[in-house]
Amino acid sequence: MSWFNLIEAKRHRDRGVRKRRAIMGNLVRRPHEGRQQPANSHATLDCLSNLAAAVLFAFTTVESLANHAIDMLPDDTIVSVRKGRELAKAELVTGLGLDDKLKRVVPLVDVGAHVAGTATWERYRDLKFLRDELVHVKQRGYDPDPSVRTAYDRLILGDGDRCVEDARMVVESIFPGLLPEDVLAALD
Repeated sequence: MSWFNLIEAKRHRDRGVRKRRAIMGNLVRRPHEGRQQPANSHATLDCLSNLAAAVLFAFTTVESLANHAIDMLPDDTIVSVRKGRELAKAELVTGLGLDDKLKRVVPLVDVGAHVAGTATWERYRDLKFLRDELVHVKQRGYDPDPSVRTAYDRLILGDGDRCVEDARMVVESIFPGLLPEDVLAALD
């Protein structure tokens, strides 16, 4: 299994967090509104780009792990899904959503652990929710109500900062010992 996505998530996250800290330390007052805004809009866009990429790469790590679990199943595997429907192994990658892959497929693998309903599952759900907000951006990521936080607001406020740790926790909880030493070193 390739760990490129997890390492890239860390690289983008680290860069984005550094940029965000610099931006938040240099806010300026908006004319006529009394609220603050970043002094450099280009730096803000670079920051958001890095943080969004980190979340997407981290989530892709989890998705790749679930598909890897499917590859580990015997070829004659049949998985029961909702309402008596069954899927053959060849249909699992495209026929199941990620939640179902983690709930129904991973526990079928000899070394795979069931994580639904655990703290790991909550971390996965947080990562998925932020990823979904970024992929399915509503109203171009803008809301005139300052109390409504868009995905981009959440990134600039630090909600994506633990995306690498969230993905790593999912990997290590599902398949303990799967991450190679060189990957662990790159993540520290």
